Amino acid sequence: MRRGYVYEEELNHFKGLLIDEYNPVLNVACGIGRFLELFPRNGCVNLDFSPSMLKITKQRNHGSTMVLADAFNPPFRLGVFSAVFSCRLLHHQRDPKPLLRVFRDMVKDGGGVFFDATHRSSIPQLVANLLGINLHGSNIRQVGNDVERVGMKVDEFSTGFLLPAIIYGFLPESFVRVLDSLFSRILPSRSFWRVIK
Repeated sequence: MRRGYVYEEELNHFKGLLIDEYNPVLNVACGIGRFLELFPRNGCVNLDFSPSMLKITKQRNHGSTMVLADAFNPPFRLGVFSAVFSCRLLHHQRDPKPLLRVFRDMVKDGGGVFFDATHRSSIPQLVANLLGINLHGSNIRQVGNDVERVGMKVDEFSTGFLLPAIIYGFLPESFVRVLDSLFSRILPSRSFWRVIK
């Protein structure tokens, strides 16, 4: 299900931020489970609002748990997870702070929260705006401020350039690598974050 170079690039950024000893991990808005390989076997709880997404994730399951629930109201005790992971969710929020507060509440003291953010001036953001897709871009300073406002601190982040996923299916991989390398320096489109409670 993971198609194209774009997902490998996402994985590489998150692999650089994730620390193996985080267990258990709450994978919020797990989608089709494309990030399962980042987590320890049996050490991940996958949460999604979509039964069809959870069904696909379960087919790819490597021993993790599936939970059908709303990301804003997860059915767990506070502070039960060592880490919360969420990719491609915050950019659908006009104000990400309420969701960041939920993530903060789900992790133990000293726990990590891992997420990505789409940049306001990025090509994917501009394309989404043209297509009428509900994406809310941000900038690095804004994300850092939001993290601090909800009572967490930024531990580390990286930036990268990712075209809209569908485009990667039509471009040769060698051309994509050149594009990613060039634009990562001059026009990063995404940031990948590790923040600490």
